[in-house]
Amino acid sequence: MQKRQETLENFSSFQRIKKKPKSGGILEKCATSDIEASLVRLKGAAQPRISKFQVAAAIYGSEGKCYPGVNVEFNGVGLEATIHAEEFAVLAARSQLESKAEWIAVSAAPCGCKCHFFFFFFHPLHFLKATDCRQLLNEFAPSISVRVVGQPPQPLQSLLPHSFGPTDLGIGPQTLTSTTPLPPIEPLPLDVPKDIADSALSALASCYCPYTKAFSAAVLRTRSGALFVGSHIENAAFNPSIPPWKVPALPSRSSPQGAVVALMRAGEVVEDVVEAILVETAGSVSHEASFRGVVVGFAKDAAVRVLRVAVLGNNGLPPAWAQSKWFSKLLMSAERNEVDSFYSSSTATSNGAKSTAAPSNGPST
Repeated sequence: MQKRQETLENFSSFQRIKKKPKSGGILEKCATSDIEASLVRLKGAAQPRISKFQVAAAIYGSEGKCYPGVNVEFNGVGLEATIHAEEFAVLAARSQLESKAEWIAVSAAPCGCKCHFFFFFFHPLHFLKATDCRQLLNEFAPSISVRVVGQPPQPLQSLLPHSFGPTDLGIGPQTLTSTTPLPPIEPLPLDVPKDIADSALSALASCYCPYTKAFSAAVLRTRSGALFVGSHIENAAFNPSIPPWKVPALPSRSSPQGAVVALMRAGEVVEDVVEAILVETAGSVSHEASFRGVVVGFAKDAAVRVLRVAVLGNNGLPPAWAQSKWFSKLLMSAERNEVDSFYSSSTATSNGAKSTAAPSNGPST
């Protein structure tokens, strides 16, 4: 309870930063001590259980609104489950439907370029390969400016030269609120509680998966009964893609916001998760293995369930049914019967109308 209260206080105090001035960027106009002191306070909400290295970040939107983030590490699971502070802030801004991320302030340089002498010697461009944070920013906010504490602001592209992004794969520039249209899917099983089903469906509609079209949503329920929902987010570079249990779903009328990021912003702790459900469409990508491993890692007593739903075709049927020869024959037979029935009823109606019509003996006088 004390940890929850401290987390809430750290987030709320950080969000009381001065509003954006009428002219110029907030990072240029606010005193350096203000931003740095705020990041120092925010670092108290970080949960680096393994490294003990606290990192804080904050994204500033077009209207000057602040979206704070901290790094989170988990015991008992792989290091790939770590949530970076910049990643946390991006996901928080996305969940609040921020239209444009202008600035990001970070207490430590965002992870990015890796330089290996061997590969550099044989392949000069290998050192430009980017990892999570800079690549994530490049997917949704390539024009963002980055300010590391104690350093002047600089454009992201100077930290990520010759970047690879959505335009390289032919889908065009994206924004923080970009989503992939969800095709019709089969209903969830009837034994899934309505609140979880509604939340999962809303989260599926919030997915950003233009590269695989594999929709995935996670629903976490804590001891307090609160639901936290997440959506899958992909990246043009593939491996910095974010699984649904990390990502807050976009707001909707039928679903709370959620996943681990929103869970922490609400002052809850991952150890209090008692139920976890993953819903995903059948496809080339599945998050089941990592989902089970991560949930069991941070909440050993949580009940885990995985549901796979089929994407319906134009005829409203699962592809397996629509592609089945016997089912196709059944459909054709049903269609023929409907056509025969239609013509039979039309002929009968026409004949009936003729039999009841009065004979015409010329114009009446």
